[in-house]
Amino acid sequence: MPSENLIFRGNDRKLFQNICSLTQKRVLNVMDQVLHKYYDDIDVNRSFILAKGNIPVALVAHADTVFKTPPRTFYFDEEKSTMWSPDGLGADDRAGIFSIIKVLMETPLRPHIVITTDEECGCIGAGKLIAKYPKFPAPLKFLVQLDRRGKQDSVYYDCENEDFEKFITDHGFVTAYGTLSDISLLAPAWKVAAVNLSVGYQNEHSVSETLNIGYMYNTIDKVKKILEDAKSDEVPVYEYVESPSTWRSFLTENGKSVSKHYDYAYNPRWLGDCEICNCTAEPTELLTITWASTMEEVEVCISCFSRFSDKVTWCKECGEGWIDSDYHGEVADYVCPLCKRKKEKTYAL
Repeated sequence: MPSENLIFRGNDRKLFQNICSLTQKRVLNVMDQVLHKYYDDIDVNRSFILAKGNIPVALVAHADTVFKTPPRTFYFDEEKSTMWSPDGLGADDRAGIFSIIKVLMETPLRPHIVITTDEECGCIGAGKLIAKYPKFPAPLKFLVQLDRRGKQDSVYYDCENEDFEKFITDHGFVTAYGTLSDISLLAPAWKVAAVNLSVGYQNEHSVSETLNIGYMYNTIDKVKKILEDAKSDEVPVYEYVESPSTWRSFLTENGKSVSKHYDYAYNPRWLGDCEICNCTAEPTELLTITWASTMEEVEVCISCFSRFSDKVTWCKECGEGWIDSDYHGEVADYVCPLCKRKKEKTYAL
């Protein structure tokens, strides 16, 4: 059963703070030492770590955060089970790193472990990992990334394997939606299903980021159960099934994807600002498009926008661009979901 503990166990608070206090390079050094205690077959370099275990599941987390320097000051509210730092906590994704360490420390479970670098810069480490390992070098049933906000989200990105989704849902998670993480590259490259699970942080990428300790522990306990079940022969290899309905499917030319998410080798363009091609663009040159079905925002350059502009409807109230497949009225009359909610609140008053 999932843990109901709302405060750090034992010396875990010190362990988590120490992890948050490291640079990306130091995280790799620490994980190198930790993993060598539990694994014999490890590939360690500047871009990623890959440790081969005896359970055909890979746990994935990234070593970087969006902050240039690690936090020095930490605050913890035991009543709210919440931790934060005025310097930017970096629980995205140090909570994932911590969770992997706890699985190894507290159980004999030895899944494959993947630690990437520069996920926040466009999944650069994941790209280099795939360039070296176009096929995963061991039996693999599925991937589990520990790098999602919230309490019980499970995000599959472009993977639409209903059996795998049910398997994860049966372990206490609820399907949610996202735009990009390392498994967006790893899953299609290695041809297995993948999921990104909540590890308790909120307001990521800002100094307002918080971490709910209870949520993180609950996910750790659920992951232990997932790994135990995955050892059974009754759990199959869940194949990667590409979804035809995600936003990346709009970005095609002559049937071939032009999105960065399908360019598996390292590509310097990933360091840019457009969330599709990652070209370098000023904020004033980017357009924000929101998918009404998921409420996910994507900032794109003019060039990428032109490829699917016919699918965008502009809200007459706020002027923002939306992709809303449920709207079938006149384009000039379109009001986005957010503006509709504001109107409803106004009428209620």
